[in-house]
Order: sequence, then structure tokens, then C-alpha cells
Amino acid sequence: MDPNTSNGAPEHPTLSTPTADGRGGGALDTTPALALDLSKPRYDMATYWGRVQHFGEITDMRLAFATDTELYAARDLLGLHASGGPLPPGTTPSELYRAKQLYDSAFHPQNGELMWRFGRFSFAAIGNTFVGAGMLTFYRGNAAVVCWHVINQSFNGLLNYVNRNTSSPMTDEQLAVSYVVATGSATSVALGLNRAVSAYPALAAGLLGRLVPFTAVAAANLINMPLMRRQELTAGIVVEDATGRPIQSADEVDGPAGSLSAEPIKSTAAARWAIGTSVFSRIAMAVPGMVVPPLMISQLNRRTNFLRRFPRAELPLQLLFSGLGVALAVPLACAIFPQRSSLAVVDLEPEAQRRLQAVGHAGPVYFNKGL
Repeated sequence: MDPNTSNGAPEHPTLSTPTADGRGGGALDTTPALALDLSKPRYDMATYWGRVQHFGEITDMRLAFATDTELYAARDLLGLHASGGPLPPGTTPSELYRAKQLYDSAFHPQNGELMWRFGRFSFAAIGNTFVGAGMLTFYRGNAAVVCWHVINQSFNGLLNYVNRNTSSPMTDEQLAVSYVVATGSATSVALGLNRAVSAYPALAAGLLGRLVPFTAVAAANLINMPLMRRQELTAGIVVEDATGRPIQSADEVDGPAGSLSAEPIKSTAAARWAIGTSVFSRIAMAVPGMVVPPLMISQLNRRTNFLRRFPRAELPLQLLFSGLGVALAVPLACAIFPQRSSLAVVDLEPEAQRRLQAVGHAGPVYFNKGL
């Protein structure tokens, strides 16, 4: 039995009509691929290690270079599988898992739309490596601080927007205001901390000065994500039942052509939980790439004169340390909380509780927390 399959489907020989090239034909295709349950993640998302494995696959930086042709082909193959086939002759379980890996890395889990390449988490390790190395290397001059924080917040804003919960969309004006405020706050924190530590040259040149970029990034994350997703905080996000279906309200609202229809129940308490856990994960994600490298560089300066002899080596070293840290940090941090989170009805705001009780829903509610 393959322990990596989601339902423990046994591996057995393909029963099919051979074709001229030796691969199985489609007429009698009963491959184990057909028995796989690909509607769920491959790994156990109820455990931290299962989530690490899942996010390790879909945030693999190599997936950022997958072509649109590959991605749409993966989506089409999964669609064929979901409909019951027939699958292309000789399709194997590993090919279906590869298709699911490609799909999960590039298509939004709620609306199924192809996400912009540079906003996918498979690109996060690449982008954060260069941005983090730049911030850690050029952290003293005011112009450099402003430049790198604008770049960093632009990238963070892109990640937040592309991976948002889509049940409460924001207007372009709201996005612009959120971006400007978050960028300004991060830059202000970085400049203020630099000014504070500059009064103590030994601290500014040492480890404390090198940790200013991380402190500014952490502060910006506390501001950026709630601002970029503030529509969720005001309107709430759609809550679902255990099967993944949005729970419909008993209250009727005006629909098309004057008709009345039910609307999905939304919860602001779920939105607060989703955004709060996402902020925590983002800050944790920055630690290996923005705290560990300064510690290593500081130790290198203390124990050797390597960087004093070869000052141009600092940026390549920052890239190396940041790259290794970010590559590990992205799946480890994304896995801290389940992406499909849940709350008990009693933990929701009174209005959401009332609407859920009106339709007889007493169990926990589920929602996509975003990344």
C-alpha cells in the first residue's frame, strides 16, 4: 500500500488494452489513479507535519516557472478524473499527484482562477530571498531603507491580495489606501529604529542594527494584512459546512429580476481569526530569512575579519543565508494553522450565531483563512 495516497488505494497492475507503444489503452482502464480521492490534499491536514508536506509541495519554488500550458493541462486532467474519466491512456497515480501539485500551487482554492505568477507562494521564496537580502545588506542609509521597504511592501501586498479570501472583495481605492498606509508605516518604523540605534554606534554596527529590518517587517505585517483584507473584517467571510458547501441563510434578500434568494452566511469573527493567524504565520515566515542571517553575519564579523577583507562578499552571503532560510520557512510557517480553519458556532459574533441557529446548524463552521 502506498502510504502517500490520500485514501490508501492499493497499487496494483494496470488492467488495460495495450497500444502499439506498449502503454495501456483507455477502453478497459482501471488504473489505481481512478480510485484516488483528489478532492482533498494528499497529506493529513489535521497534523502539522502533514501540512508541512502539503505546503512543501505547493510552495516549491520550481513550480513558479511552470507554464500556463502545463497548469491548464493539469487542471483539465484533474477535471477528467473528477468526472470519472476516461483518463488519458496509461495515466499513473504519480502523474495525477503531479497535476494536483501544479493545480494547488497556481489556482485559487475558492474561485479556481489562475493566480498571477508573482503572487503565488511558489514564488514567495524567490522574491523574499532577494528582498530580504537587500534589506539586510542595505539597512543603514535612509534612501536605501525607503527603497527596500517600498519593494518589500509591494511584494507583500501582492501576496496578500492574490491569496486573499475572495468572498469579500475590495475596491481598487481600498487596495491603494491599504498599500500606501502599510508602506508608509514600515518605512517609518525602519527609519525611526535606525535613528534610535544610530545614537549608539556600537549597537548600530552590531546585531541590534542588523535586526532593524526584521522589526520593521514584523510591524508592517501587523498593519499591511489587516488593511489589505479589511473588507473581510467589516463584511465577514463566508462560512461553510463540513462538506465545503457555503451555509445559506434563512433570511431572503433581493435577487435578480426582483426575485428573493438566500445568501451565504458570513462571519466577522471568522475573518478576525483568519487574518490574525495569517499575520502570525507571515511574521514567523520572516524569522529564518531575516533573523538567522544577521546572527550568522554577526558571528562571522566577531570571529573573523573575512567581511572586513572582502566587504563585497556580504551581499552574496546574505542571499545564500536568506535563500536557505526562506526555503525552509515558507512551508513551516504556512503549516502553523490549517488553511481550512474552523470555529465553533459559540465563538462567532451574535448575528452569525442567530443566522446559523435559524437554519439549524449547530456544528463547527469552516472557512478559508488565506495565506
